[in-house]
Amino acid sequence: MFKNILLATDGSDHAKRAAEVAGDIAATYGARLTILNVQPLSLTLQELETMPQTKRLPKAVRADIRKLQDVLLYASESEEVPLYYVPAPRSAIDALGEIIVNETAEIAKKKKVAKVECLAVEGDPAEKILEQAKKSKTDLIVIGTRGLTRIGEFVLGSVSHKVVHAAKCPCLTVK
Repeated sequence: MFKNILLATDGSDHAKRAAEVAGDIAATYGARLTILNVQPLSLTLQELETMPQTKRLPKAVRADIRKLQDVLLYASESEEVPLYYVPAPRSAIDALGEIIVNETAEIAKKKKVAKVECLAVEGDPAEKILEQAKKSKTDLIVIGTRGLTRIGEFVLGSVSHKVVHAAKCPCLTVK
């Protein structure tokens, strides 16, 4: 029934539950599972620091973040700089995406999924998910109902909501 499943993940608890479900379905049907993480173009230093995966960033990336924080501290002359305006370093965004897809791939392996592909990209999450679904001829998109950034979800509308309404294939949202 399902040959190509796309799992969209941001590393949140809802996304981890979605990974469990997608892994079960992929293993049952012998389907290929594509794990996709999309980091938004506007990821800020403040948002990065609230993500649990940040603790697992490589030392060199954490050093990039500390350098940026030092520059900001110096530039502000001891005044607190609002970190919600400061873009996260490119190295941190790339490493974060890799950590998230690799952690998710471990869930798939435990579920005995035979064919797993991991992708970490940057852009508008809903658009990139829909593009990848088309590109990989996806028959099912699996996505968590809530992500890591609740403020952005409230202001911009939920990624899962956008995907469900625009997708050309069935979607399964997991709470």
